[in-house]
Amino acid sequence: MEISSGRFARFADGSAVAQLGETSVMVTAVSKTKPTSSQFMPLVVDYRQKAAAAGRIPTNYLRRELGTTDNEILTSRLIDRSIRPLFPPGYFYDTQVLCNLLAVDGVNDPDVLAINAG
Repeated sequence: MEISSGRFARFADGSAVAQLGETSVMVTAVSKTKPTSSQFMPLVVDYRQKAAAAGRIPTNYLRRELGTTDNEILTSRLIDRSIRPLFPPGYFYDTQVLCNLLAVDGVNDPDVLAINAG
């Protein structure tokens, strides 16, 4: 597994690309500069599986990506539960973590790469 950072998404607060075999996932994180008034950490994790990452070009019916699948929701929750304890106490900034699949080879699981890059 190879994890590199700082090459892509220079406008994000942090980014990492995890690669294993021919599967690669880019994870970016952004947060606001002012804390929220709530006493919990607002964290949004969005994991999407794009059809083009697997080399499939969507037809006219599937031209735009449809709603999130159950697998995408469960993977997003798994990433959220694993990275939430890593933030320091008192960190109340709106934070968003986006996981984009760049390429999928069908052998290596992109979910595992997204969790490790997050």
